[in-house]
Amino acid sequence: STQELLGLLVDAETGARGFMITGAEDFLEPYNAALLQIDGQIKNLRQLTAGSPRQQFRLETLEPLIAARLELYRERIQLRKAKGFEAARQAVMLRTGKELMDKMRLIVEQMKKEESDLWETREAAARCPECRRFFCRECVTEHEDRVICAACLKALSSGQEKPRAQALILAGGCVLVPKGNIVR
Repeated sequence: STQELLGLLVDAETGARGFMITGAEDFLEPYNAALLQIDGQIKNLRQLTAGSPRQQFRLETLEPLIAARLELYRERIQLRKAKGFEAARQAVMLRTGKELMDKMRLIVEQMKKEESDLWETREAAARCPECRRFFCRECVTEHEDRVICAACLKALSSGQEKPRAQALILAGGCVLVPKGNIVR
């Protein structure tokens, strides 16, 4: 979702820039389309990050930057319509828009990094430490104060099954065991 928001901001920038350069109204199509979707994307991100105070803070920091950038586009589009290309070019040369966009990109990158780190943490917690396969409700169990899958526990618990346990681990073969056969 953070990537989608950044994409919408780039679409708005592309449309506004195209119009400022050419004066052709059809260049405003991506700008107008992005405007219709940005608020919904922010609302979606707010819901997705509801459990993360850091992400909520970043989003609260990002929102006024987005509003300022969109207002800058609006002003420059109006400037281009009213006073022409040279006036719009001089406004762009102030680099205010670039500075805002750089700040927004930084915050979005921080959000994406945290999102990625959280995903990796959750993924690691959902894997059997023996065979590295994902757990399911039916196969997870505990052994020596750690969580492993039932198939690996069965193989590791049996002195005769050492070769099978090693084969399971090497093959990444966390076998789903029917619910009634879970070893506890």
